[in-house]
Amino acid sequence: MVENRSGALITHLLAGAVGAAIVLGANVLLQPPATAPNPNEFGNHVRDYLKTNPDAVIDALKQFQANEQKKQLETTKQTILQVKAELYNSPGSPVIGNPNGDVTLVEFYDYNCHYCRGAEPDVLKLQAEDPKLRIVHKQLPILGPSSVEATKVALAVYMQKPAAYEAITKTFMAHDGALTSADIEKAARDTGVDWNRVLVDKESDAVKNEIKANYDLAMKLGLSGTPGFVVGDNFMAGVQTEAQLKDAVAAARAAGWKADAPPAKLGGDTSATPKTVAPAGAPTAAAPILAPSLNADDKNTVPDQSSVTPSPGNSAVLANPTPQDAAKVQNDKTPAAPAPAK
Repeated sequence: MVENRSGALITHLLAGAVGAAIVLGANVLLQPPATAPNPNEFGNHVRDYLKTNPDAVIDALKQFQANEQKKQLETTKQTILQVKAELYNSPGSPVIGNPNGDVTLVEFYDYNCHYCRGAEPDVLKLQAEDPKLRIVHKQLPILGPSSVEATKVALAVYMQKPAAYEAITKTFMAHDGALTSADIEKAARDTGVDWNRVLVDKESDAVKNEIKANYDLAMKLGLSGTPGFVVGDNFMAGVQTEAQLKDAVAAARAAGWKADAPPAKLGGDTSATPKTVAPAGAPTAAAPILAPSLNADDKNTVPDQSSVTPSPGNSAVLANPTPQDAAKVQNDKTPAAPAPAK
C-alpha cells in the first residue's frame, strides 16, 4: 500500500515538475541535428531542469497534497451523508447536552486515551456555553482490555440510569493513568446504579452491537485513532480546541444541518443498522483499527497497549499490524495485562 502510494506520488511530481523540461527537451530534439541524436539527451535535459529548479518539485508536491486533501474531504462529506442515521441517531449511542438540540456534535473517544482526556475540558466548556448543542458519544476502545471494560460498563450504566452515564464518563476522563477493574467498579457504584445488573447488562447484545457499530463507522470515515469529531458534514480527526469546535458548530448551525430525531434509549433494535462498506475512493485509515473480541471470557484477545503508538500529531492510533499480528489479536489466548495509558 505504501509502495503504491509512493509510486503515485512520484508520478504526480514528475508530471508537474517535468512539464517545463519537456518543452526544453522537445525543442532540442526537434532541431536538425548536426550529428546523430543522443538517445539520453531528453533525460539529461529533464535532470538538468530539476537540478536548476528544485522549487518545481516542492511546488508540485504541495499541489499534489492539496489536491489529495480536497478529494478526501469531498469523499468524507459524501460518506457522512451516507451514514448520517448511524452517526447521529443510533439507538445505542449515549446523548448528553440538549437531547433536542438544533446541532449535534459526534465524538469518538477511548476512556484511556491521553488525547481524549486532554480534549474533554474544551468539549465540556462548549457544552456548558451552548444550551442548544446535542452531543453524541461513540466509544472506540482501542487501547486494550481496560478500555473495552470501561466502555461496556459505561454503556451498561447508561442502560440502567441514563443520568448517571455523564457522571461516570467524567470520572473516567478525569482519571490519571490506565483505568483498573477496581477503578471502573468504584466509578459505577458511585453513580448509585445496581452493580449486579451492570455486570449482566455489559455483556448484552445491545452493548456489544453498539461498540461494533462504532468500529464500523470509524473505518467508513477513515478514522485511524482517537479522538475524532463530526459536526454536520465536517469530519475532524484528533484533538480540537474549543474555538475549532465552536466554529464547526456555528457553521453547521448556519447551514441548517440537523439530525433527524433524538435516538431511542439504549437497548432498542440495532439489527437494522446498515453494515455497508466504505464507498469506492473513500479515505482509508492510515492505521487500521482492529475491533476487539467483546466476550467476557475472551477479553485477553483485545489489542493491548503494545499495539498502540502515539501519532505525530494529536491522537492515539493503533499501529499498522502485519497479517500475523492481526491473526494473533483474534486468536491469541495468552493473558496480557494492560500497560499504562500514554
